[in-house]
Amino acid sequence: MTEIEKNKKNEENSPKIKDLIQTGDVSIDVKDYGIAIEKFTCIFDIEPQNFRALFNLEVKYAIIGVNNKAFKYWKVCTVIKP
Repeated sequence: MTEIEKNKKNEENSPKIKDLIQTGDVSIDVKDYGIAIEKFTCIFDIEPQNFRALFNLEVKYAIIGVNNKAFKYWKVCTVIKP
């Protein structure tokens, strides 16, 4: 994929990602971690290098005690931002 194609794809996904982040953040505020995980997973599926989604998935899985998934996302986070 060329750089132009990547930029176009990011522009197309940007409004959807912003909506998913907003919904995920609100879900975190009301401690509905299931919905937050669902929204941040959608972001991860669209944009696998999205650090905010990865970090939120890591933390939310740790909070609910699913440590194997928390560790998986933590490892990816450390690769993106060592």
